[in-house]
Formats: sequence, C-alpha cells, structure tokens
Amino acid sequence: FQISAGRGPAECCWAVAQLLAFVSKQLTKEGIDVSITNQTKGKQRQTLESVTVALKGKGIPTLLAPWLGTIKWEGKSPFRSNHKRTNWYIATTLQRDNSSAVVWQAQDLIYQTFRASGAGGQHVNKTESAVRVIHQPTQIMAESSDQRSQHQNKKVALQRLQQKLADKALDQQKAGDKRNWQLHTNIERGNEVAIFKGLQFKLKG
Repeated sequence: FQISAGRGPAECCWAVAQLLAFVSKQLTKEGIDVSITNQTKGKQRQTLESVTVALKGKGIPTLLAPWLGTIKWEGKSPFRSNHKRTNWYIATTLQRDNSSAVVWQAQDLIYQTFRASGAGGQHVNKTESAVRVIHQPTQIMAESSDQRSQHQNKKVALQRLQQKLADKALDQQKAGDKRNWQLHTNIERGNEVAIFKGLQFKLKG
C-alpha cells in the first residue's frame, strides 16, 4: 500500500504522514499486520513525500477500497501561517507483491513427455525422453529434449521454467516500480475518494 504526495508541497507531505498513521491504526484493529518497507521523508519534520507499507492479513483489498485514489485534506497550512490555500491532495494505490523471488509449489506443475526429433524429422531416440513442464497458474511452459534421458530432460526443463518465472516476476516488479513513480509524480486533483479535515477523516458519500 503506497501513499504519496507526488510533487506536492510540505502540506501534502504532512497529509501523507497523517493518513499513514490513521489507516495503519484502522487496519491493525482489523487484524492486519502493517510494516513500513520504504519511505521518503519530507523536508519538514513529521512529513513524508511517500511511504510504502507491506500488509498481511485477510480482506485487505476490501478494507482499503474506500481509500484508493486521490484524497483531499482540507486545512490551513501548518508550516505557512499566511498561506491562503486550504486544499491539499495526496494519492494512494494498492499492489500485490511482485518480488523477483519466485515461489511455486510442485502441485502447480504439469509434466508432459514426448518424443524428441532431430533435423528432417529423424528421431533422436525411440522413447519419449523429451519433457515439457507447465506452470498451471501462469500457463508458462518450458521444455527440454537436449538430454539423452527423460530424467535429465525433466531437470533441465524445470530449470528453464524457473528462469522464465523469475523473468516474469522481474518484469512485473519493473512495471510496479514504473506505476509507483507515475503515482509519485502525477496526482489527479478533484474527484477525490476521501476528504478529511485536521485529523477527522470522512469518506465521501
């Protein structure tokens, strides 16, 4: 779960810190484990330009649904007493963990054997020594027919599948980082999902 002030001033960074404290308290009450994994501090004390927290527990998407999007804080600047602006915007997003560490279970794999063939359709051998392995959740597959035995091909095919899964996870991580950066730099004002004044939070509708 990420909260960001984007390119907003210190007031927006203050709102990020306040929202983090409020939402963390609410989630903890619901039995959700909350831990900060990354944060960028603002220039003023007790402010955050952005913060990312890891969440563990049940029903997280439902609990956070009312808070996902642009959020407006209405209040006088705590840093500039003569400043006339009273509307400050921050943004939130929720993403699944796209760590490059690949976790899979044996029951997620399907193995298929087939007869390996060489150039011109000539059989390398008369037995089905080639192996194809399929990861059912992602439908990613890999195969090997390079080795002489089915056992060796199974081992090589599994290694190739693991590499493909790792590559996919890395691509997802890069995409997530890109989305996080876009959120950090571009916050849409208006059409906010929640409004709060001071420390009193109130969902729209």
